Amino acid sequence: MRTCLMLFFCVLMVRTFPQEKSIDSLKQIVNQQKNDKAEVNALATLGITVSNFTAAIQYAKEGLLLSKKINYDKGEADCNLVLADLFSDHAQSIYYAFNALVIYEKLKDNTGMASAHLVLQGNYRGAEDFANALVHEFAGEKIAEQNNVIGVFDFPHHRLAPLFLAETAQTYILKNEPDSAIIYAQESIQQNELFDGTPWEFPIYLLATIQQIKGDYVHSLENYRLALQLSKIQTEDAHDSLQIYSGMSTLFKS
Repeated sequence: MRTCLMLFFCVLMVRTFPQEKSIDSLKQIVNQQKNDKAEVNALATLGITVSNFTAAIQYAKEGLLLSKKINYDKGEADCNLVLADLFSDHAQSIYYAFNALVIYEKLKDNTGMASAHLVLQGNYRGAEDFANALVHEFAGEKIAEQNNVIGVFDFPHHRLAPLFLAETAQTYILKNEPDSAIIYAQESIQQNELFDGTPWEFPIYLLATIQQIKGDYVHSLENYRLALQLSKIQTEDAHDSLQIYSGMSTLFKS
């Protein structure tokens, strides 16, 4: 599963109106040039709403500059996190995510801290720096579990602790440490996070992958089939169904 941003500012504006109308409303706030917190929030939200990458970067950077000018720490952290999510280059994304994390820690913003850790772990794993990926997975899971952090923008209305556990399992899979991976996959499953009234399929897919690696083909196939059945019910991420089909293909080849 792609672990991208879980922003939580201005989300009601984004979700209350149709997208085009919300973008127009946000642009109206920006065009008033009041140089206030509302303008920073609008710029940050435009950064995660507009489809044009160049424009999204520009909005987020304008918000970052304005937030520093008016000493709006929360807005500065949010804009850094938007930029971290927008950049596909790991070094740039890590730079902005760390900036966000430092400010969120100062503000004692648990949702912000968990969000920054999530972006950081994904980038470090993508760069194959598994040691640092695990550092941020453990830190993020602890914050999410102790404070019952709920996703808002990405993984909306769901607890982030099961997501961090699944991400940790995924990192151990890539480290080729299936015995460690299976512990975190099973813990994520035991959290019993529901999507559309059914158990979240992603950690079940991970469990099937781990069982395949360990040569437990019978249980692996059972869990791939269960994950596939659930993925057809759960509409959150169609990409997961492709991963499951790919895993089953590899299983049958084995």
